[in-house]
Amino acid sequence: MIPDDGVLQATIDDVIPLGFLSGTASDIALAAMETAWDLAERALGTDLLATGVACEVYDRPTGHIDYNERFGFLKLRKTHLVTIQSVTVRHDQFECDCADEEVSGCAHIYNERLSHIRLEDCFGPGDCSCAAAGRPSQVEVCYTAGLWGTLAEIPRSVLIALGLISQWYSEVMETSGEQASTAFVDSWRSMDYSESYGFLEKNVIGTSPQLGVAWNLLRRYKIKRGVAMRSYLAAQPGRS
Repeated sequence: MIPDDGVLQATIDDVIPLGFLSGTASDIALAAMETAWDLAERALGTDLLATGVACEVYDRPTGHIDYNERFGFLKLRKTHLVTIQSVTVRHDQFECDCADEEVSGCAHIYNERLSHIRLEDCFGPGDCSCAAAGRPSQVEVCYTAGLWGTLAEIPRSVLIALGLISQWYSEVMETSGEQASTAFVDSWRSMDYSESYGFLEKNVIGTSPQLGVAWNLLRRYKIKRGVAMRSYLAAQPGRS
């Protein structure tokens, strides 16, 4: 979740001593850092700072494993789960007039690092004559996830990565996109001098050597997840 301009400016102030964005116009620097922050979070699959709240809607987990069982497993989109804020039962809007209802205490954190949760007894009111009263077809989960709690906790290597990305994009903006088309020499000969130009293999952030260095600094925090498996194992302690 991209922070406000105050946090972005504080990050710029942190990367200037490291050699980035010095002398860059303030509007361009803010836009470049916002881009860097967004690309880093999308690449890592979670927020850098665990300060915001993400809300996601999921179809109720069903299948032969869950048949007539009063729970379901979910894999949230962002990794490094910190806390579950709320779970809201979303009623079938086509068959009943019941309002959506927040249900407290029904979400258990199963794996914080992978952001797997288990829902237990997340049901709507018993007097509501629609499908959600017995077993909701959709639930909305609001939660907080992220790698660090404050800007001061972010490692210097990650600040360098943000500086590399923001510096590259600031040059793109300052040159009206010219920097984005810059290639690099991928082969050359010393006799009868010749050279050829190409582009780096694309990574999750971009294609330039500078962005490749940034990704090498960030990738250690990336978690690779498989399909969330559902079973009858007991949940880990912790309720919303």
